[in-house]
Amino acid sequence: MLKQFSTYVKYSIYLVPFIIFLILKNFFAFNSNLIYIFFLAYIFILFITDASGQQIYNNLGQNLVNNSDREYFKNSKKTGKAQISNIIISKVTNKLAIVISVPYFKGDEFMGVFAATIDMQAVSKCAYP
Repeated sequence: MLKQFSTYVKYSIYLVPFIIFLILKNFFAFNSNLIYIFFLAYIFILFITDASGQQIYNNLGQNLVNNSDREYFKNSKKTGKAQISNIIISKVTNKLAIVISVPYFKGDEFMGVFAATIDMQAVSKCAYP
């Protein structure tokens, strides 16, 4: 069972950039392809949580933190919809970040979120070199 889950996680993480594109496309009326390319360049951490908010995977392979106290996690769990956070300080990197989270379900049961962290300090350096 664990092997099947790890395979699911391994291949599902590749869907996150596409999911982020779909979310951003709905938030912005202008050329969403440019937004996708822009934000994809600044995604620093991709992670998956379980239903309790505990990270079960991140692409850094270290420091799996609990995100149950974060508004984006609470709102994803409560509404069942994708969320974009306010600017926060990442628990993993201690850098300014925006998190885009997409809940995932098994039937009607909330199982956790797929999420991407956008490094706002890198974005800021690009905008104001």
